[in-house]
Amino acid sequence: MKFMNRIPNLRESLLRFESNKKTLIGLNFSNQLSKSCQSFKKVDDSQTPRYNPINIQMLSNGLHRQIFANKPVKTLNEKDLQEVISHLSQHNLWQAETSTLPDVDFKLPQLFNSDIIEHFNYIANEQLKVYKRLLLEFVNCDLPPVPQKWKFHPGWVQYEKSGKFKSVDYPEESALVFDVEVCMKEGNFPTMATAVSKDYWYLWCSERLTEDHFNWSQNVTLSDLIPLETAKSEIKFPKDKKWMPKIIVGHNVAFDRAFVKEQYYLERTKSQFLDTMSLHMCVSGLTGMQRAMSIASKKKSENDANGSFNPAIGWAFISSLNNLADVYKLYCHGEIKKDEREIFVSGSLSDIKEKFQESATYCAQDTWATFHILKKIMPMYLESNALLSLEREF
Repeated sequence: MKFMNRIPNLRESLLRFESNKKTLIGLNFSNQLSKSCQSFKKVDDSQTPRYNPINIQMLSNGLHRQIFANKPVKTLNEKDLQEVISHLSQHNLWQAETSTLPDVDFKLPQLFNSDIIEHFNYIANEQLKVYKRLLLEFVNCDLPPVPQKWKFHPGWVQYEKSGKFKSVDYPEESALVFDVEVCMKEGNFPTMATAVSKDYWYLWCSERLTEDHFNWSQNVTLSDLIPLETAKSEIKFPKDKKWMPKIIVGHNVAFDRAFVKEQYYLERTKSQFLDTMSLHMCVSGLTGMQRAMSIASKKKSENDANGSFNPAIGWAFISSLNNLADVYKLYCHGEIKKDEREIFVSGSLSDIKEKFQESATYCAQDTWATFHILKKIMPMYLESNALLSLEREF
């Protein structure tokens, strides 16, 4: 990784960087800011501190000009101001005594564009734009059909739309939906995983599932984990490998990510992970109180043949709990069968082997559902976070 030195025109220089170099411009700005803060000075006492209409001290004039440029200060109309004053008065906060802090002044590093909002938006877009484009191209595709029959084979097997399949080292596509299943009785080892790209389905099986050994080690090694960017034989970080940007999507993807081999290299690859559960929480998530009420109402509905959701909690129909089945039902208006899940919770590897086809299809079902949640929720998330628009340039 290469740090960008401080130069007269940061923006023009950034645009000249080759696309395969990571610049860490946000960290560079923070380092410059830290140096500036170490040499800050108090503003002359003769200068009058800035206050807003409700007597809260604001940034000094010097800092305000640097951070917000020449944008006019917004003012409250008289009606809104009186409502604010009335609310503060109800809590004995209006005209409460406060101390005046000494204003400070220091020169900020040069911002990208005119103010701090556009500055950080520019940095975010520079870091994310490659992954956003990969993601949006992916969600606009139609998935290949789920394979009707799965090959019982260790490692990754790639399935074409025609039904042909072959063993591969790892999925090479730049955008994937990914799901991992673990046999809980066998310890903290991945048992099975499915992935899907715009062209192929993939199934990964652990050697612990496919091979017969009298005694397996209980220590997890890199060879036990799921490769997404390297061959199984590549235990050490391949320094001469050309890493490509990759976006990997999952529901509660932090769980799945913990079983990915490359995530334990000390050096970083160019893969990024996106969590549909987190997207849901941002768009239609529940507060702690709403979650408790939703669970209680759902239990009442299940236990009472004539039960129904309490109409007083109408938000229950425009939100849901965070699990995959409920989120899929909310956005896609369908049901996910979870009958086969129990075999991973209480069954053994032998049980999974006996019902291999059903277990693999169950894992693929979750991957399929996650993709369709992503198709529905991604436009909603971008709409509620307008600053992430791909068309916004600085």
